[in-house]
Amino acid sequence: MKTISIDLGAYNLLSAARLSARESFSKVIKRNLWQRQPKTCEGLLAALSCMPAAEDDVLTRLEAAQVADQPPDDPRA
Repeated sequence: MKTISIDLGAYNLLSAARLSARESFSKVIKRNLWQRQPKTCEGLLAALSCMPAAEDDVLTRLEAAQVADQPPDDPRA
């Protein structure tokens, strides 16, 4: 058992989601009222489409860093 603190808005949401006055908040939470979207490539692409594109100078620096990147002398390092 753990004690948590929630704001009044969250409390009201949990309280309203109860199926009966006797239902515990733990049961409400375990019923998982929010939708969990699986993490997919489609979701990643959708999230990326909302992000701004990288500036040209950033891309130039990343490409230069990739070209200059060398494997370590000791592969265990």
